Amino acid sequence: MVDEQLLLEADVFDYGDDLKVFNENRLLIAFVVLVLVVSVAPLSKTAGVRAASEIHVSSSQSIQDAINGASDGDTIVVENGMHVEGQYPIMVNRSITLTGQNVLETVIDGNGSNRGILLVKTDGVRILNLTIQNTTTELGVSGISLYGVRFVEVSDCIVANCGIGLLLTNSSENNVTRNDIVSCKSYGVYLHLASSLNIVSENNVTQNPVGIIIADTNCSHNIIYHNNFVANTNQQSDVSTSTSWDNAYPSGGSYWDDHTNDDLLHVVGQNLTGSDGIADASYHGFDEYPLAEPVYVFSMYKWNQSECYALISSNSTVYGFGFNPSAGTVTFKAVGPNGTVGCCRVVLPKSILWVGDGESWTVTVNGSAPATGPLILEDAGSTYFFFTYSHSTEVVEIAGTRVVPEYSLLVLLLFVVLFVSGLVFHEKKGKGLDVSC
Repeated sequence: MVDEQLLLEADVFDYGDDLKVFNENRLLIAFVVLVLVVSVAPLSKTAGVRAASEIHVSSSQSIQDAINGASDGDTIVVENGMHVEGQYPIMVNRSITLTGQNVLETVIDGNGSNRGILLVKTDGVRILNLTIQNTTTELGVSGISLYGVRFVEVSDCIVANCGIGLLLTNSSENNVTRNDIVSCKSYGVYLHLASSLNIVSENNVTQNPVGIIIADTNCSHNIIYHNNFVANTNQQSDVSTSTSWDNAYPSGGSYWDDHTNDDLLHVVGQNLTGSDGIADASYHGFDEYPLAEPVYVFSMYKWNQSECYALISSNSTVYGFGFNPSAGTVTFKAVGPNGTVGCCRVVLPKSILWVGDGESWTVTVNGSAPATGPLILEDAGSTYFFFTYSHSTEVVEIAGTRVVPEYSLLVLLLFVVLFVSGLVFHEKKGKGLDVSC
């Protein structure tokens, strides 16, 4: 053990430079520990605040009962299986996360409900990884309904065979992303009664009488982009004058399967020769930068509750996506009919992979340069690549030079503390001060 008397005497007797180094190192440790405490304090649980719970619901249990027994901040995991409630709609009246284990295997079946399936009436809810299906075909009966709420996320769900897929009523600042909304009987997505400032992005909206409708003039400043609108009888309807149907250039708008995909030009205004993955003509005058090919969305990086995605718009079938943080590379395969020309527009988040000043990206197809391109564009948050190749099965690699840090601030600070402690131990041991245990 450390000799406490010796440490006390060290403050009285003059050890000269040895004591000066020791005291300086103690101050450094104290400073690092202070920074660590300040950094971790916001993450710590406040005394007396209940910790969030994770509640599992099997197919033999009631989802509504689980919600009624939950508290704000809890997560309800709906387990794989077919879930049929005794009464609909399931009312989400707490700020919870409601998630399925697997979107393809976790099914909430409305069993022909004429009152809808899922009704969200509280702010801050997250609906994830669920298949919602089978209401009656009545106009106002929806798979998922947001009623008078804000800051709700509906992501990675399948909504099928409902009267309306997703209904927003007087609901604003919500995020609807990466869902499949298919084969509904009237509308895929329906916004009305002052539903404003919502983001609808990266969804597949297919085989509906109307893909998406903004039904009231007081629905303002909604943003709709990077969706695939395919095989809808009518793709969209909008009576609002403030809807943004694209995310500006070079981010672009949505893919519309009934639009010409001629792509010979690029830049804002589409007036310079060279393809960029964005159709040269607007879609009916409202989506100024429609995507020339369908969008694939791939998870690129996860950290705690955050997840970043890469987008690939291509006339190829794209699969096998991977991100290697150690190498700073993104790879995927693209396949199409032999001898035809394939094209890819790849969007990567700068927060995950980028190049430094004076450094360059490398893009290869089967180890060689693409047939044309790459054209590389960027905005504040993303880098955009467009290139072409001759179809067979192609392996595409995009390499940057800078990669997201793999360690959190907390881990780095702990490392610093341990490193400095080691220095102090070494210094004191070397100077003859006994600190052995």
